[in-house]
Amino acid sequence: DDIGTAVFPGGNYNANKGLRTLQSLFKRVRIAKLISVIPGIRMRKVDGRSLAMTRDQADLIAAKMPAGDAKDCFLTLRGTGMRPAEAIAMEWQFLTWETGIYQNPTGKTKSARRAVPLLNGSAEILKRRHIEQGLPARGWIFPAESKTGHRATITKAFKKAREAANLPEELVIYTARRGALTDLAAVLTIAETMMIGGHTDVKTAISYQAPKTLNLQEKLDAHLAEQRAATERIM
Repeated sequence: DDIGTAVFPGGNYNANKGLRTLQSLFKRVRIAKLISVIPGIRMRKVDGRSLAMTRDQADLIAAKMPAGDAKDCFLTLRGTGMRPAEAIAMEWQFLTWETGIYQNPTGKTKSARRAVPLLNGSAEILKRRHIEQGLPARGWIFPAESKTGHRATITKAFKKAREAANLPEELVIYTARRGALTDLAAVLTIAETMMIGGHTDVKTAISYQAPKTLNLQEKLDAHLAEQRAATERIM
């Protein structure tokens, strides 16, 4: 009963990580013969991330944010499709101006270590910050007085701006990444989208693909006409 009603910060996604850890602990305790039966632990339902922040929505939010680290980080995130934690922890030594590429050095998976193109104005934002900081060769792009040396979060500033822009609360900061990758998926292959997004699961990358419904009826009619013409030629 306690397991079923336990509250986890971050919602059911984080809850399931905790519950899987608990399952692993029970297995070890069972191997040690301290218990005879492992209790059943039911995972919680996690809704897939379906909402993607459009560029227009990002512009509305950015317009409500004061100039500074939070705004620059948010626009860099929406421009590149990086994970929020990756964007916040960017470092100058991994950026190559000539190619417009940021080589993300680490992440939660092996595929997170990848080349990220600086798109949608993110390169210009970073060039400005580079000049403002005195053209450093190394160091944090978004420094702060913290244990890590860089900003821990931009969530507070983001939420305040989103509310000021009168946009839905479901438009959380992670949807900026999803919006950027959805845009890229419209012009790239699934494999390319996976490489830039740092994904290992094809199903995740496929979720960014949207059906191309523009002029769909015309395409269907043209296909039907071709089929009829081919049948008439055979006859």
